[in-house]
Amino acid sequence: MSSEIRTDVDTIVDRVHRIGREIVEPAAAEVDRAARFPTESFAALRAEKLLSAYVPVQYGGMGLYLLAAILTITSAVSYFRKHGHAVLE
Repeated sequence: MSSEIRTDVDTIVDRVHRIGREIVEPAAAEVDRAARFPTESFAALRAEKLLSAYVPVQYGGMGLYLLAAILTITSAVSYFRKHGHAVLE
């Protein structure tokens, strides 16, 4: 992976981690207690175009190649994994 592409992927993954820390984690316990869909989390991901990361640019996505999309998704999963466990805290 070229250093330019790696920098772009790192920037995207940093955005995922910021959303995870600032939006997903703080809402996890309340989302679980209310047994509701984490609307605010998905709205933040959508606003950053992270839900369409692998979709080609001409269709409104980011056009990421497969490895970059996997790194992005893996980063997001680490935060969403907290849902379902927050109730037990």
